[in-house]
Amino acid sequence: MNQEFEILQANMKILRILSDCSQEETAEKLHISRSTYASYEAGFRTPDLVVLQKLSRLYDVSLSDLVYLPLDDLLYSQLRIKQNLDLFSEILPLYENLSPSAKNRIMEKINALREGEKLLTSLHRFCTFQLEKTGSAEAPGSPNASESANSPKPPNASRS
Repeated sequence: MNQEFEILQANMKILRILSDCSQEETAEKLHISRSTYASYEAGFRTPDLVVLQKLSRLYDVSLSDLVYLPLDDLLYSQLRIKQNLDLFSEILPLYENLSPSAKNRIMEKINALREGEKLLTSLHRFCTFQLEKTGSAEAPGSPNASESANSPKPPNASRS
């Protein structure tokens, strides 16, 4: 199976999970059988263009994103949001009772955190790209990288 179909297969499952639907419910929305839908998710069959268009409309994603864009990060973000809903529901009433100036200070802090997160994400992507580009399998700070740097040298290695 080529990479596009693997991405499509994973995305179908991710989007279905994010929409909190079973395979049966999703198949009904697409007007296909559950077994047909299950065979798409399992990679045994490839959906035709009509089904892909229905999936695109159902999940409000472009056909291109559905087939080519790995949505794993989206799933992770959605799971984090779901896990934090209880915390948000506790914080929101407290926030609503704050003065406008206190709300502004909080929003400034939140925006600063977002910018910091964007910077870290960009830095991580850049470093990952550089490591892949140079073909280095070991990331700096990884156990194997520090092992080789700290491994004892043979006694004669330091003498010339």
